[in-house]
Amino acid sequence: MHNELPYRIREINVRKDIGQIPDLIELCFHPYLDPDGAAFIDRMRSVAEDWKRLSFLSVFTQVDFSILGYVCENREGEIIGNVNLFPVNVKNRFAFLIANVCVHPQYRARGIGASMMREALHYAERQHASEVYLQVREETPEVLRMYMRLGFSEDSRRTGWLRPRKLVRDCVDPSIRREKLNWQERHLLTGAFKKWYPDDVIWNLNYDSKLFRYGWFFSAWRFLARSDTEAFRMTDPEGQTICWVGWQPTNNFSNNLWVVPVENCTEAQMRQILSVVGTRYARFKPLMVSFPKGVYADAFLESGFFVHNRLIWMHKPL
Repeated sequence: MHNELPYRIREINVRKDIGQIPDLIELCFHPYLDPDGAAFIDRMRSVAEDWKRLSFLSVFTQVDFSILGYVCENREGEIIGNVNLFPVNVKNRFAFLIANVCVHPQYRARGIGASMMREALHYAERQHASEVYLQVREETPEVLRMYMRLGFSEDSRRTGWLRPRKLVRDCVDPSIRREKLNWQERHLLTGAFKKWYPDDVIWNLNYDSKLFRYGWFFSAWRFLARSDTEAFRMTDPEGQTICWVGWQPTNNFSNNLWVVPVENCTEAQMRQILSVVGTRYARFKPLMVSFPKGVYADAFLESGFFVHNRLIWMHKPL
């Protein structure tokens, strides 16, 4: 930036900036922070406090806790903007995920966010990344317009559905049955899974690729690895598969639920499926499902889920 401007953009210095970055992120995103986001902020603050008390530890901790990206600071040295880059592998190509893009409310509408993003994009280019990815909330159309001006294109719109812990729903239809996976349906399952969880999004959903795998090898692997994952199919009264379901425990505040309906699965059937699996798996921990926007929305709501987030997935080739 030019020296006459009242602020400047620079690369993040973890040791110098880790005390201020979490405060800015919390200020800007507090309406949307979930327990995982709050834990990330607490982790940064804990590291910052350790460095203050035992500065010699920073040499070792910085290796374990590093943050790539850029900040914008004013003349007083206060951080008023932040953007982070996380290296990722998408479709076997090196890329970056851009996250935590925020500007202090008192400094918005001055082009700071766009300037930080340009620096982040230049950095990704210098690292020879093939693409950059990000997600933006539907509730922030002005941010979406900024990303589109920077050359990002929309991949999909998805709703994160959350079912709270221990919520019980009645009126479950006994004709909807839970059955073992059928080996003969493996190609149908693969095609349906790709439809609901395409390559452009599955990489960032913490998916266990062995969840829906068939055969003795993967059964033995799950047994030896003590994996608690479960996968099964839901059938109608005629015994026809109407949906495949996978349950995947995580270290996050919620466990993952993967819902893979067939083409002709009705809204009423999906409501019963979600009621069955919700009652079974939300006893100890909330359940999270990422699904295309607007699809089976009434079924999710009527079976005890609520909207956790509405995200627009975007990317930009480099």
